[in-house]
Amino acid sequence: MFALKKSALMLAAASLLAGAQAHAEWGVAEGSRVGYVSIKNESIAENNYFSTVTGTISDGGEVSISVDLASVETRVDIRNQRMRDIFFEV
Repeated sequence: MFALKKSALMLAAASLLAGAQAHAEWGVAEGSRVGYVSIKNESIAENNYFSTVTGTISDGGEVSISVDLASVETRVDIRNQRMRDIFFEV
């Protein structure tokens, strides 16, 4: 049992070290989305998302994510427009 835990710990450490070297190339993949859920009338959940998301991880490990609020998608055209114009003011 101890040998299994030790092996798992060593594997995790090796993964972290390898990841630390490779993270400079990490970023948000094209086509990624940021989703959220809105609640209507106190009980109706609606899944929504932003379709334009970019991001990177610097050499120092700093994460930067940018979400284009104008890319909001609620699946209702007039609601999309109102979210852009009134709620997000884009």
